[in-house]
Amino acid sequence: MTIEIKSALSNLEKGVKPLYYLQGGDFYLQNLFIERAMKQFFVDEHSSKVVMLPDEMGGKTIMSRLTSTDLFVSKEFFILRNASQLKKSILKEFIDYCKNPLINHCLIIVNDDFSTKASVFKQVSKIVDGINTQTPYQGKMKQWVRYFFRENGNPANTMVVEALADSAGDSLGHLSSEIDKICLWAGEGKTIEMEHLQQFSGWKREHAQWEFLSALGMKNFNKTIKIGKTIISQNETMISLMYPLTSLFQELLFVKRNGGTFQKSTGYIPLSPSIKRDLPQYAKGYSEKKIIELLRSLEKIERKQKTSTLSDESELIHFIYHAFS
Repeated sequence: MTIEIKSALSNLEKGVKPLYYLQGGDFYLQNLFIERAMKQFFVDEHSSKVVMLPDEMGGKTIMSRLTSTDLFVSKEFFILRNASQLKKSILKEFIDYCKNPLINHCLIIVNDDFSTKASVFKQVSKIVDGINTQTPYQGKMKQWVRYFFRENGNPANTMVVEALADSAGDSLGHLSSEIDKICLWAGEGKTIEMEHLQQFSGWKREHAQWEFLSALGMKNFNKTIKIGKTIISQNETMISLMYPLTSLFQELLFVKRNGGTFQKSTGYIPLSPSIKRDLPQYAKGYSEKKIIELLRSLEKIERKQKTSTLSDESELIHFIYHAFS
């Protein structure tokens, strides 16, 4: 059985258990649970955590740390990564500890792979329910937007939730950071409306970048030029646009080479979900040869940025003309 992360976070308020098992490689969710557990575990006491890696510490040292008590430290907090690297000679002792852990210790076992193929994870999952720390699917992002607003004490209307879920990307860390900044800017307890979002400079910058990439993808020349000039006038630079532009055309090349289909990638790509969703449509407007030309053009721009005498606006407009030629 796997527990959803939000339920697991809520359960921490009832008390921290001596053993947890995180399943999934989303670093933000892993860290969110670990930090909340630490805060609840130590309360007013001095907090410290020990990250244990079998390939660095060795199994015997890990077991020694887990099973020993310190006269001067009442509680200890351990994070075990790469548990699949524990040697067979130490595995039985480790599993026995998991069955009966010290109550003044908290051990969090982190499995970056959601699967339980490794023997150690199979056995651990029989002792304690796993907590899902996989990056959520796009369909779940609205729930996370609402969750982050609730955590800040700011309700948000439906349009705000949809706009953020659609344009903030698939990185929960990025989404959480943006919502924290919006709530701080708006003030505690205020309901966040679209007008707050539109006035918030960070949102305006990201939204304009998203509109720019969308216009470029749809090959709308006038709109691309207009928005391109606007974002440069808002202190955006050609250097800061290199990453999203390169990502856009790399993904378009992938689509072209895979028969017009887009396979969802893991990790954070600086493209909004709506841009990713429309990639197959964008790919119809660009030949594979043109995409490769544009990627090479971006490489050249990056190489000569330090010596170029062209302004950011001129550099961007030159690139746009190349894309539409």
